[in-house]
Amino acid sequence: MVIYLLPFLVCAFFAVLYELRLLAPGRGMYALALGGLALFAGLRLEVGQDWPAYQVFFDDLDLRANIFELYQTTQQFEIGYYLLNYVIKAVGGSYQATFLVVASFLAFTLYRFTSRWAVNQFYLLTIYISYTFLILNFAQVRQAIAVGIFFLACDHYLRHHRRLPALAIATCAALFQYSALMYVTLFAVVLFWPAKTSRLWTLTSLGLLGLGLYLVGKFADFYTLLALVSSTSAAEKVEVYKELQVEL
Repeated sequence: MVIYLLPFLVCAFFAVLYELRLLAPGRGMYALALGGLALFAGLRLEVGQDWPAYQVFFDDLDLRANIFELYQTTQQFEIGYYLLNYVIKAVGGSYQATFLVVASFLAFTLYRFTSRWAVNQFYLLTIYISYTFLILNFAQVRQAIAVGIFFLACDHYLRHHRRLPALAIATCAALFQYSALMYVTLFAVVLFWPAKTSRLWTLTSLGLLGLGLYLVGKFADFYTLLALVSSTSAAEKVEVYKELQVEL
């Protein structure tokens, strides 16, 4: 596992050079770094906390069965991830191809969302690697897709200032991680918040809303509520989330 420290150390090194004004990386260098990270994460072999579950899920997919009937079986992943695996397997790919597609998608969305910022982008990558590679141990595959979709939603709004398309894009994150519905709700509130409201009142209200959502997730049975608006298979999946939350 020592090799997985290498991207972290390299990006941290370039981040320090940038802060010391000894290096001014352009978009090309940033894109190359993200592409390298996508290959590094996507081509991993039997690395990560939950790769066995993803491999078993991929291997058990029966392409001869009706795709929607098959999804109704118990303990499946979210419908978006299910369809992604179905398509990749249908064209002859492996479960590792799924990882590569996910890693490449997140790299693309991260580049599109941050490449226009006048910030130390290698510092952003250092934080990203320390969290996803080292702390989470590559475990967040479906969650990574959901995050990438949120990047696209934010990028679309910043570029075009169109609220409904941005919200529609963000809502697609729930197809890969059902718990993203909570953040989609907060995103919708931010998008459609009245522009004439004073800044202090806006920050106070958003802070109270965020606190309220946290308390709902902390003390209320959020997953039961989520199951009410989900399919049969999704209801079973959120029950798994609920059990894991209790164990933690």
